[in-house]
Parts: sequence; C-alpha cells; structure tokens
Amino acid sequence: MTTRKTFVQLWILSFLLFSACSGPAPVATSIPKVDHVEGVGEIVSASPATVFPQKIHISQDAIWYWFEECNCVVKFDPKRGKEIASIPIGDGKAGPYGNPKDMAVDGNVIWVTDAGHSAAVRIDPANNQTAEQIPLEVTNASGKTEQIQPFGLALDGKTLWISDFDKNYVLRVDTETKKVVALITDIQNPEGIAVNSYGVWVVEHRAGNIVHIDPATNTIAAKVLIPTPEPATPNGRCGMCIDYVIATEDAVWVPLNLGNGVAHIDPDTNQVTAVLPLDFSPRTLAVTDTTVWAAGGLLGPSCGSAPGGVVRIELQTNKIVGVIPIPCAVSVGIHQGNVWVGSGTPNSAQLTVIKPD
Repeated sequence: MTTRKTFVQLWILSFLLFSACSGPAPVATSIPKVDHVEGVGEIVSASPATVFPQKIHISQDAIWYWFEECNCVVKFDPKRGKEIASIPIGDGKAGPYGNPKDMAVDGNVIWVTDAGHSAAVRIDPANNQTAEQIPLEVTNASGKTEQIQPFGLALDGKTLWISDFDKNYVLRVDTETKKVVALITDIQNPEGIAVNSYGVWVVEHRAGNIVHIDPATNTIAAKVLIPTPEPATPNGRCGMCIDYVIATEDAVWVPLNLGNGVAHIDPDTNQVTAVLPLDFSPRTLAVTDTTVWAAGGLLGPSCGSAPGGVVRIELQTNKIVGVIPIPCAVSVGIHQGNVWVGSGTPNSAQLTVIKPD
C-alpha cells in the first residue's frame, strides 16, 4: 500500500495528467444538478476558489481555507463573495506531507501550522500577514532535542495543541511564553485535534481510535475505538483513514472518511453511541446546536460522477435528513447561519453557499 504522502501525491498527479489530456475545464459530472432539497437547504451561490479548499475555518468576518500543496492560506470575504488575500506560509518550504496542514481559529485569533519551519504561526487578520512564530522542538525520553513537524492543530484560549504524525507526539504549547509545556506520547500517527470542556480529542489515523487527553494531567484518559460501519471501503494501511475530529460542548463527532459514515462519542462515558452510515466518504464536519453537516465524496478526476455532497443530520434524533449533491465536496463550515462547502480539484475548485431550510 502507498504511504499517506505518496497517496496525496499520486492523487494530484492523476488529476494533472487527466487535465493535461483534456484541457482545463470544470469538473465533469453525471450527477443531476440539485439546487434545493426539502428539509436540508438551498444552494444560493457559488464562487471560484484559487486553491483547493482542503479544510474550511470561520473567523468573525471571513472564511479561511488552505491546501497542503500551496504553502498558503486564503482569506475569503463572504460579503463581497471573493478572495481578498493569500498569505504565504513557510517561505516555500514544506514538510513531508505538505504545508500547511491545519489551522485553528477562535474569533479573530488565527494560528496555522508551518511544517517548513517546524513552527506554528499566527496570522493577523487586520493586515493579513504573519504576526508571530513559535518554534516547535521537544526533548524526548532519551534527552535528545527533536524538531516537530506540525500536523493537526487546535486552540484553547492561550494553549495550542499540536500533533506530529511521524513522531507519534501531541504537544501542549503556551502561546504567551511560546514554550512547549507538555509532551504526550503513545499516540499512533496523530492527526486532527479538537477541544471541549471534557478535554482534548485526537485522531489516531492508522489505528482508528479517538484519543481523549485530560488537560489537567496532560495524560491519556481513554482511547475510543471507532467501529467500522457496513458501507466502509477501508484501506489496508490506515483502515478508515480518519483525519479529523470535531468537539462541541457535550459531544464529539468523527467523519469516518473511508468508513463511509459519521460517529458520535459521548464524552461522559468515552463510548461510541451512534455510527451513521453514508453513501460516500465524509472528510470534514461542521456542527451547530441542532445539526451536523458532513461534506465528502470521491477525490480525483472522476469525482464528479461519484456520490458525494453535503448531508444534514439532526442532533436530537441522530437521523439523516437528506443530502445536497455537490460533486467533489471536501470541506464544510458554518458562517452566520449559512453552510459553506469547499469542493473541486486542485485545478478547478469553488465555494458553495447553502441556506438551510
């Protein structure tokens, strides 16, 4: 099986070869165009994106997204319906899996991983420039200093939680002192991170677990194994290949990617209480007080003819309300009540806005 790094590179190469033969064009699709699904919502606009919106983040007045091959973060103005800034990350340098790999946004506080410099950087949204940098290095159990390749990122007040995929580390970083204050080990290939009042939640990418870290002790409180649902199409190396986890005040949600489903974890018991099967591979989620929105589908040049889009799930019942087909959907976020969906390929990407019913 390919490694995570070569999988991404081969996917991009396959699309570029496809584009070279067919010429640049929007993604072809055999899925009927649907602007409204009763009980789910209505597509009200779509705007081109200059980079593939691998993951969407929401600040007070902007939409932010990044692509691991662009060494950049893009800022989109939802009022004007266009991109207004592209902020370079890493000075052209990248880590083994690209750069950046994640962002963390709280209001107008914005942090980004910079694997090219083994650092976390803060963006000032007032001038759309990097404002400060925190170098990331740790002393391991053997007393050796190691530079960190940041992967997943979460922000909790003055604390950053950062994962290093290959070193199997999760770091706790104080943004005021700019120091690593805790190092948590024994986490296999950690990726996405989320935080709520119950603690810190980390994806074990190849093991299929969600790790619960107690921030009071900086130790592992539990490892929650996610069961593989029936429609899964697992990979021999990483199983469901889970990338992200989302935490709300009273729940933890997991898009299962190749597991073709969404899982719900009760943070009181550290138990999986529901696994909802889907017809496609959900990659990211966005959660409101009443609803979970899951975006996903096949990646690559043939994604337009495969199942995918945005599914609406009601929290009260854990029931799927319906799906709006959006070919090649990959990311989702909520801004002022509307659902923003990133979709496309590296050569043809867009942001679609859905007004929920």
